Amino acid sequence: MVSKLKRKWTALREQLRGGYPSPARLGQSVALGFFVGTLPLYGLQTVLGSALGFWLGLDVLVVALASNISLPPFIPLLLYLDLTVGSLLVRGEPLALRLSEVSFGGLSELGLELALGSLVVSAAFSALGFVGAYLLGRRFLKPKALAPAAEPLPT
Repeated sequence: MVSKLKRKWTALREQLRGGYPSPARLGQSVALGFFVGTLPLYGLQTVLGSALGFWLGLDVLVVALASNISLPPFIPLLLYLDLTVGSLLVRGEPLALRLSEVSFGGLSELGLELALGSLVVSAAFSALGFVGAYLLGRRFLKPKALAPAAEPLPT
């Protein structure tokens, strides 16, 4: 019974981790986590990121951890960045808004700016996260041991 439970636990862990970690897989997992984590979908980010990571075969645990980039103290700053970038895209000029004036109440009037800005800001954070995680992965992850070469078939 214990060995059956251990096999199930190992299979679940393998499925959640997405296989052997590589720098590219680590970078993709962090990038997805940062992308979802910086979208203004508060309360859904970890669940959405984990589901997407599982579906894409990435490291779900890394995605879930990286999606927590938008901790409550950083939410006003992220919203400010989203609105500023979105305003530049929609109106061609930055929004006349101070960081201290950002609140959830006034966001309904700025929906298009918020949507476009959040996609651009999330993509930028995602790209930075990928590069950083990839470089750290190359530095600290051990390469997977190569399987021994198969013997040639007799002729």
